[in-house]
Amino acid sequence: MSEDVVELLLDQHMQIRDLFSQVEQATGKDRHEAFGRLVRLLAVHETAEEQVVHPLARRVLEGGDGVIDERLHEEHEAKQMLSKLEEIGPDHDDFPEMLRQLRDSVLLHAHREEHYEFRYLREHYEPARLQALAMAVRTAEKTAPTHPHPGVETMTENVVAGPVLSLFDRVKDTVKDAVSKAMSSSDGNQTGPANEGGDVVDLIMVDHREVERLFDELKSHPEKRPLLVPVLAMVLTAHSRAEEVEVYPVAREKAEQADEIAHSQREHLEAERLLAQLTRTSPQSKKFDQVLDKLIKSVTHHVQEEESTVLPRMREQLSHAARMKLGRAFVRSRREHMGEEPGEARKEHLVTQAHNAGLDVRSSASKDELTKLLARKRSQGLTGTN
Repeated sequence: MSEDVVELLLDQHMQIRDLFSQVEQATGKDRHEAFGRLVRLLAVHETAEEQVVHPLARRVLEGGDGVIDERLHEEHEAKQMLSKLEEIGPDHDDFPEMLRQLRDSVLLHAHREEHYEFRYLREHYEPARLQALAMAVRTAEKTAPTHPHPGVETMTENVVAGPVLSLFDRVKDTVKDAVSKAMSSSDGNQTGPANEGGDVVDLIMVDHREVERLFDELKSHPEKRPLLVPVLAMVLTAHSRAEEVEVYPVAREKAEQADEIAHSQREHLEAERLLAQLTRTSPQSKKFDQVLDKLIKSVTHHVQEEESTVLPRMREQLSHAARMKLGRAFVRSRREHMGEEPGEARKEHLVTQAHNAGLDVRSSASKDELTKLLARKRSQGLTGTN
């Protein structure tokens, strides 16, 4: 089946998030190359959204003008930050902090698109229309500028200025790539596209580091909390649900870790309860810090256990090919769960959580029955998280 526009754009949001992590973790030439891939993907992705998705959403969304004007303002600010980062380069002392600011802004922007535009498209358009829109986005990306151009955010401006800017950018990229290849040909280095999968153990650990980074930001910069809480909820919920659907069943059956997975699932349930509570708590209140501290303690404990027991055992028991295949499934599932709210899992996912926790549930069980059953299971055997 052909991809639809929501799948395409969600996948690109995940690639953007992963590229931010690559840039942050890399050094030297690797950081320059990862940053170059990030710049190109952000530039063509935003241009295609501005030409195809935003004009449609402006027409069909309730209050569409206000929603899209806000998205365009966010994109303009992101382009300004990205242009400044290109100007100073990855070796500049200010680069890491400015990159973090851009990352927070871009992830929040993506979260809002997924909750308004993407959700509406998924609910109101049939598959054939969504597939046609995906083709339109792909076409727009082929002619989009590959570097940010602040001030070119509307469809008209993109259509008029896009081809000229695209030609300029792509000539510049061709020259840059040729120089890079000439310089690296002696040692055999090659620049490849962003990795869309990988070893599932590595992917999970990258997500863990991202959540830890968000925790640090929430603790260190209280003024950012209104912006960062939705991002944390999006990242942590999608990660947990993908683990529960794809990874935990394999670890339980093929890596023979039934008890460990039942314990990990209970920890997931506790973390999700605290995350849902955090999203409902005012960032300016004293209670926010209390809930945040409990959530950090709960997740940190879970990560330490998972990285010392479940993940090493998976490396031992699963072949490299099996871990790579599971990595692709994990990335796909994570993308599908992006935008879901903590504490609001669908019934079929509650059944998955129950199976992971070692519960034998009836197929006729209602959502309320499953929720109560899981709440009781969550309270059993947890230490240091309440």
